Amino acid sequence: MKLAGLVLSLFASQLLFGCMGIVYNHTTQPLTLDMHATPVVDETSRGDVKTFQYYVQVKWHKNGIGEIAKEYGFDEVYYADVETLRIFSIWTQQWVHVYGTRKVAASAETTP
Repeated sequence: MKLAGLVLSLFASQLLFGCMGIVYNHTTQPLTLDMHATPVVDETSRGDVKTFQYYVQVKWHKNGIGEIAKEYGFDEVYYADVETLRIFSIWTQQWVHVYGTRKVAASAETTP
């Protein structure tokens, strides 16, 4: 009987809270799943967005892929990941990691 109660309580907690951590959750997920013929690159940059939510939701900063690519001088973007940190579902911070190639500097192009 105790085992049935334990199983029922575990099942109920999964229904109520899902797989998300209640106190702390830190995950990284791809923003795109199409990796066909995508080169692996070392160059990366990131932007972030912070969210505070308690009765009202406040967000600040930017995490758009195009904005990040332009700010850090990317010539081509291959893929991006989103990293999410959540504490008590009150504080959420998301970082978008952009992977690609940067533009060649003008001085490097003119050097023989």
